Amino acid sequence: MSQKRQPDGRLKTILLGLDGGDLEIFDLFIGLGLMPNLSALMAGGCRGPLLSTIPPITSPAWTTMTTGLDPGKHGIFSFHRRLDQEMRRVPVNSSDVKQKRIWDYFSEQGKRVCVINVPLTYPPSPVNGLMVSGMLTPGSDVDFTYPESLKTGLNDACGGYQIDTPWHHYRRGRELIAALRANLANRRRAIEYLMAREPFDFTMMVISSTDRLQHAFYGRIAEIGRRGGADSPLDEEICRFYHDLDDLLGHLSRQYRKSHQIFIVSDHGFRPVHTKVNINKWLAQHGCLRSKGAFGGGWLRFLIRRLDRVGAERTARKLLPGKRSGRTVAQAHIDWKNTRAYSGAAGDQAVYLNVAGRDPQGVVPPADYINERDAVEKILRSLFDRSRGEPVLDTVHRREKIYRGPCVDRAPDLVLQCRRGYVITDKRSEARLFNPAGKQTGWHSMEGMFAAAGPGIGPGRRLRSLSLPDILPTLLYSRDLPLLKSFDGAVRTGMFSPAFQQGRRIIQGEGSTERTPEQAVVDEDLIGQRLRSLGYL
Repeated sequence: MSQKRQPDGRLKTILLGLDGGDLEIFDLFIGLGLMPNLSALMAGGCRGPLLSTIPPITSPAWTTMTTGLDPGKHGIFSFHRRLDQEMRRVPVNSSDVKQKRIWDYFSEQGKRVCVINVPLTYPPSPVNGLMVSGMLTPGSDVDFTYPESLKTGLNDACGGYQIDTPWHHYRRGRELIAALRANLANRRRAIEYLMAREPFDFTMMVISSTDRLQHAFYGRIAEIGRRGGADSPLDEEICRFYHDLDDLLGHLSRQYRKSHQIFIVSDHGFRPVHTKVNINKWLAQHGCLRSKGAFGGGWLRFLIRRLDRVGAERTARKLLPGKRSGRTVAQAHIDWKNTRAYSGAAGDQAVYLNVAGRDPQGVVPPADYINERDAVEKILRSLFDRSRGEPVLDTVHRREKIYRGPCVDRAPDLVLQCRRGYVITDKRSEARLFNPAGKQTGWHSMEGMFAAAGPGIGPGRRLRSLSLPDILPTLLYSRDLPLLKSFDGAVRTGMFSPAFQQGRRIIQGEGSTERTPEQAVVDEDLIGQRLRSLGYL
């Protein structure tokens, strides 16, 4: 940063991320008396919706929140890079984030930081403090901490640190709930162990099990809401999970609320899913895509469906084309020389044009790009579910209309926003145009959640129009630290009390948001397994 100012050295900050946290869901469990601590935190502070990225996907959303920048500037649009010359889509990792993140700005100001389980932090980067990497970490046998020596003590404190829960592997609901509750308890032990090491100036932690549970059990949560409580052992276990989460919030509030401002955020919200839509099937029907052989037919379709049902990724990769992690089975069966457009994976919610000179086996002449994109957009907008009597897509976005910055050319050509109840799939095991949702009854929505409490937070306030890029500049302001003019977010002073705001000014300076990470060598196959186990491939 170009300038320093004298910050308030007494106040400290906790930024608690609840992946997929949704105010409607939390209000349901508050109403059932299961989340009194969250209720008290929000009543004594502020709350409001938090608008996600388009589309509301984990990797771009958390990166936007932590950099304060539009995806067009930080360059993360999904869990994968674009197709490379070997026709692979390699999973992204922390070295793909070329912009500073919130803990970097605190570190630059001499503040001690603790970063726990934030997505897209593997391999972990040097910070002025500690880091434990989160989602997209290949496994617990790699070096997932900074410093490396932290790993041994963390494993001892947690009885073996758990990075995530591969929820697609579980066939029984109560077994999955038990695993998610165990993961939450493991995360709590890690948080307590790490925060007890020293009084960190800034701590950021992310709870991922909220997202996993809501993907699998959104339908059951809705039933609990309609019936006003649990009426089955499975529903009771779901209620216990949210009570466990609330108990963690209570611990943080009792331990730190007097000395810390506590901010609670999510990367997106949740909504129900009843239908998975195979966009590649629709594109094939309109002559935009050609598949090698039958589109998901015959013995191959049957085999993939069975392997997918039991979570047998290792067997699938041995038997089927596209077995490398960077290539989905569906993409392995695309006849690229006769394909003008194709769908990304579920974690993209987007369509790519196959452009000559840009893409490895591109066929669309660059001079025809605009006309071709217009034609594909028209085809997508015409997608209609006759069985329900409604269009599938609310909006089809052209990338330059929703992103701005030097990385826009890396973005998908068309970004899709599905109507409530629909989600995009590219699985050949779901080869019909319209497929039942199966065990995934919930998907991401645009509206996440925000709450804050602690010294200087105005009590009882309801916030509106808050978006992910606002979080970074607002937190820097709250600690009297300088901002950069190049941030895309704004300081949301309305959450703070008049007394707290008195004497504070928003000081913006020139400076670079860029960082130069070391290029990482990671096990792409293991990361691919992780994404499959979470339903993103």
